[in-house]
Formats: sequence, C-alpha cells, structure tokens
Amino acid sequence: MEKTVIVLAGEIGGDDLAEDIFKGDIYDKKYHLKEGGIFRSLHDMGEDLRTGFKVRLKKIPISQAFIEECEREDKNPYMQASGGALLFVALDIGLIYFLEEREIPYSVIGYLKENNDRLVYYDGVWKYLK
Repeated sequence: MEKTVIVLAGEIGGDDLAEDIFKGDIYDKKYHLKEGGIFRSLHDMGEDLRTGFKVRLKKIPISQAFIEECEREDKNPYMQASGGALLFVALDIGLIYFLEEREIPYSVIGYLKENNDRLVYYDGVWKYLK
C-alpha cells in the first residue's frame, strides 16, 4: 500500500467550509465530523476502507473556543459533532495543492496502514481507537 494520507481540512469547531468546492477527483474519500466527532469519523473511515491507520492527536486542528466550550460541558472535544472541518483520504498530493491554492487550513494528521490496527498517538503513547 502506498502511503495514503489522512487530511483534516479546516478546524474542528471553526468556520464551516464551503463543501461544494471539493470535487471528487482531488481526493479518494471524504468524511463529515458528525455525531461522535473526529474519533467516530476515523472509526467509520477504517471500517469503510477495511484498513487501519495511525493518527497523531496533536496534529488535529481544533479551536480553543471549542475546547473551552466542551470543557465547561464536561465533554470530549474529539467526540463531538462539529462543522468547520472535513476528513479526507488522499492517495496523492493533489488535495494538498488544492487546499493551499485556496488558502484553506489543513493538517496531515496521519496515514493508512495495511493491517486493521487503528492507532492514535497522544502523550508519547500509541493507543487503540475503540
């Protein structure tokens, strides 16, 4: 398997992206951050593609205001539905060029793996996403 990257465009809890600008030929798969948040979207992605992944939690852009709002409500911000961001799987660099040309913030948060291990790196430790 080539190194297929997982890209988060936008910022969790940020302004909504104009989703209609994203055409299917610049990415392989797209996922919304629906109920269950980025963790649910990553899980769904792994199920859909029947593969594992490695993601670095610190690479996920998330607005400070959204974090503070979740803290006040005693909720995990990575498990909340959110506008402002879309999760993409991209085999080539075309998506990155597309985002850069339009000055859309993005982060390569991880990559797909051949096995089914779905791992998230945080605080110096790789943990399985459940």
